[in-house]
Amino acid sequence: MPVDRARGATIQVLIGPSDGAANFLTRKFTIQPGGRIPRHKHPGIEHEQFVLSGTMRIGIGDDVRDVVAGEAIFIPETFLIGTRT
Repeated sequence: MPVDRARGATIQVLIGPSDGAANFLTRKFTIQPGGRIPRHKHPGIEHEQFVLSGTMRIGIGDDVRDVVAGEAIFIPETFLIGTRT
């Protein structure tokens, strides 16, 4: 399904409430070349992103990093994040 306010990005819930996981989510995002997910927050939720293939540029707060396949990054709950490929 498309990601709200994003361009060229879809989301698939792999584990979530329908699996009995009331407080846990595993999601898979697919971001096409040139796609992006605008800056946003997840209040009360710390999470990670793991890149399966390709590369992406992610902004976490004021920091911008390029992340490649096989890398994971930690995202604190209070930070604005946004991604692009």
